[in-house]
Amino acid sequence: MPSTATSTGASYTAVPAELRERKQWVLWRSENGAKVPYQPNGSKASSTNSTTWTTFEAASAAYNAGGGKYAGIGYVFCADDPYTGIDLDDCRNVHTGEIQPWAQDLINRFDTYAEVSPSQTGVKLWVKGQLPTEQTGKKAPYELGQIEVYDSRRYFAVTGQALTPDKPIAERQSQLDALWSQLFPGEHAADSPIPASAVDVEACWSALEKLPDSVSGDRGHDKMLRACCEILRHGVTGDAAWKLIERFNVEKCDPPWSRRELEHKWKSANDKVLRGREFGVITRGKRTYRILTSAELATTDFKIKFLIEDALVAGQPLIIAGPQKSLKTSFIIDAAVSLASGAPFLGRFNVSRQSRVMVMSGESGLPTIKETAERVCRSKDAKFAALEKLFWSDDLPTFGADEHIAAVDAMLSDYGVEVLIVDPLYLALPGEDAANAQVQGRLLRTIGEKCERHGTSMVLAHHTKKTLGRDAYQPLETSDMSYSAAPQFARQWWLLNRRERYPEGSGEHRLWLSIGGSAGHSSIWGVDVTEGVYCALAPRRWVVSTFSASQTRTVDASRKASATLERDSEKVKEALRRIGTGETAKAIRGEAGLNPRRGKAAIQHLVDVGAIRPVQLTKSVSSNCVIT
Repeated sequence: MPSTATSTGASYTAVPAELRERKQWVLWRSENGAKVPYQPNGSKASSTNSTTWTTFEAASAAYNAGGGKYAGIGYVFCADDPYTGIDLDDCRNVHTGEIQPWAQDLINRFDTYAEVSPSQTGVKLWVKGQLPTEQTGKKAPYELGQIEVYDSRRYFAVTGQALTPDKPIAERQSQLDALWSQLFPGEHAADSPIPASAVDVEACWSALEKLPDSVSGDRGHDKMLRACCEILRHGVTGDAAWKLIERFNVEKCDPPWSRRELEHKWKSANDKVLRGREFGVITRGKRTYRILTSAELATTDFKIKFLIEDALVAGQPLIIAGPQKSLKTSFIIDAAVSLASGAPFLGRFNVSRQSRVMVMSGESGLPTIKETAERVCRSKDAKFAALEKLFWSDDLPTFGADEHIAAVDAMLSDYGVEVLIVDPLYLALPGEDAANAQVQGRLLRTIGEKCERHGTSMVLAHHTKKTLGRDAYQPLETSDMSYSAAPQFARQWWLLNRRERYPEGSGEHRLWLSIGGSAGHSSIWGVDVTEGVYCALAPRRWVVSTFSASQTRTVDASRKASATLERDSEKVKEALRRIGTGETAKAIRGEAGLNPRRGKAAIQHLVDVGAIRPVQLTKSVSSNCVIT
């Protein structure tokens, strides 16, 4: 989103006094597309560390005195305040101020203080109420936009550009519960934290007693951190957790840690355990499942929302598959630029709204990605450097590594990623067992769950089997994908294949694109791409034409027939050169090695274009017989 602030110091007076009175304020600025919080002293702030927060007066003064150093100020939600924030994205016209009906309906329903977001494309609401879960920061697509809600460990970038300046922050617990049920049906029971009982605390202490002592000089820090993590894994929090920490500190630490050091380790444990589980739902040693009654399932409205019309459904994993050198990465870049800019994909498929896209590519290299993206942007009249919703990385995550999964989790949250593209899949699958279907399924499910919890649509680039066992230039099927788990995991797919052998050095590609998915969308397209070849004097291009399958087959058949006729005509001309004089059509066909149908067509074509002409031929059949 744009980093330019829309507020001035004076406009912040519209912010409700009850918020201004709390010491829960930060400054922020945009860095690589993420809103990074700061303290007035210039150090970074944290939405999980209250010692880095400041007063409203200090934050607004630092912003006004910063001379553009900061983009604005922000309010941090925490467990100690009664507020929840509701962020409505992509719902407001920047030029007219018009708000989409779905968002206006929510604004009316909550009837509370609301203001325009810094990007001017969204609306933020404050209500009094708590989420029925600890999974704060959950995001979900909604109508043509998306909604994110949180009540702690996150902050709102504040503009003071009030839509409802006279309205206080209203108590809206029932409406908040209803919205949560609508966005995340059936998650209440599974996600609600369970208070720790006396039995839980004693069970946790029994586990702590078995841990090694935390002794200075003998990895004492790691052992204290492990104890804090163990407490969280037992579902013990709040005062009960601190009693266990202090008891462990007295009985098993030499020397005991200071309160400040314990607070640091407790925070590290929360980051390690909770964030690794999406601020996890930690239960006491047993698994919980999301369960819906038949009535709940029957009344749940699972709306299908397309990010790219008839091609990409929001929230469902997509696999782009094809053989080597079938332009998979180029198609990915076209899709990424389209999603971030709003321009049609391949010039044909409309984009429903702009999305924040992260492209992680481990094969092509940044120079090639940059060159391709520049060509694609030129074809769409988009300015590459101005695509603030599009991010790139030449690092790939390893799906089986906990630290990589945690890094992806953090990245999705920090950058607000709505579409994550990983290219290629095989480089993200670790180890010798990566081709094992069970291993694949487990790895894909793990990363898929992270994306689902963030409301992120995942796109994976994949390859097909080397041998297709049929005409190599026909549209592909999902069974042509390599690895048995990949087509089972995919809920939708784009399958690329060449329609004919690539003419070396031409820069011309003729491809099949098969689109399908479990949502019911299905189509086959012919795609012609003109790239050109490298020339120091002129850049390559990205010119794309798409045709229906029937159009493609008709045009391809006509083009192949024309090419065959041209080749046959050259054979006829070569045959006549060898013969050196006029000859019957049958003899010419024989010399050219053509069957009667093709030979007749080639001769007639050459006559039509004036390359040869028919003559009256008199030929001796025997010593005393001449035919004319």
